[in-house]
Amino acid sequence: MTGCVQLEKYIDPRNLVVSVQIGDILVPILLIHLGATINVMTRQTMDQVGLVHIRLTPVVLELADRSKMKP
Repeated sequence: MTGCVQLEKYIDPRNLVVSVQIGDILVPILLIHLGATINVMTRQTMDQVGLVHIRLTPVVLELADRSKMKP
């Protein structure tokens, strides 16, 4: 086809741990996974970056070992 743009697929580096700075706040350990459908943040990290307006979400997470967790 003409006019189609081929997008580059990123290679998943497995478990990539990085540090991120948001304004004056340093979050020292973040796990990045390119194949993740959702993002999970600890309450401690939310408090650090000042996210105070949260709402409950009816979600059940299925972990890699097939166990289920309701946050």
